[in-house]
Amino acid sequence: MPGKDGLGMGSSAAVAASREIRRTDASVLPRVETYRHAVVGLGCFIAYVLLSRSDILLETNLGFTVWYPPIGLAFAAMLSVTPWYATVIVLGDCVSAILFYHQSPSSWSVLVSPVCIALTYAAAAALLRGPRRIDVRLCRRRDVMLYVGVALSASFLATAFGVAGLWADHTITRVQFWGAAVRWYSGDAIALLGVGPFFLIYVSPWISRYLAGNAVDQIPERGARPAVSAQLVAHYLDGYAAWD
Repeated sequence: MPGKDGLGMGSSAAVAASREIRRTDASVLPRVETYRHAVVGLGCFIAYVLLSRSDILLETNLGFTVWYPPIGLAFAAMLSVTPWYATVIVLGDCVSAILFYHQSPSSWSVLVSPVCIALTYAAAAALLRGPRRIDVRLCRRRDVMLYVGVALSASFLATAFGVAGLWADHTITRVQFWGAAVRWYSGDAIALLGVGPFFLIYVSPWISRYLAGNAVDQIPERGARPAVSAQLVAHYLDGYAAWD
């Protein structure tokens, strides 16, 4: 019958059009996701380099810093988005070492140390995203304790790689080695306990929404947000019992 034939042809055309739309969406979405990650990665890289300036680090000599906020930013990005953001550390350290501190492009501090440091923090981020998964908003005591323990443990190894690179380049002497190690570790620790949690709690939800295409993301309400650095340190040292 003509009516049924027309209905069947129309239905087939609709199914074909629907399949074509799905194929088009499937081909476009990966490109959009890649573009969004590129934008976020570029933003993190620029922020990393700018935060590496000696006037921000309050640096007296190369390797002797009061704090190192770029590492807190990069570790938070690896933890909240993907450990592949370790490339931000590699590229950021290489560029800042050459641009701000006039290190040789063929030095240990440019070719080797940044890669080792980035892999160390990437492994720590992967651990907190996988086997010891935490809520990046750090709402529970377990999340805080795991974050602090894993981040500071990774900082020990990263400090060893960083200071060893400075010593191999003869930037510091053997006498200065342990002093530089203490300063390096304390600078990373301050950033990991201060800048990192701030980024995770207040910035990463907006990045997650952007990467998801403005999808609704659960963001801590104003009254439910934990404090960033002061309560974090107080909880770690004094066993602050207000968080369950």
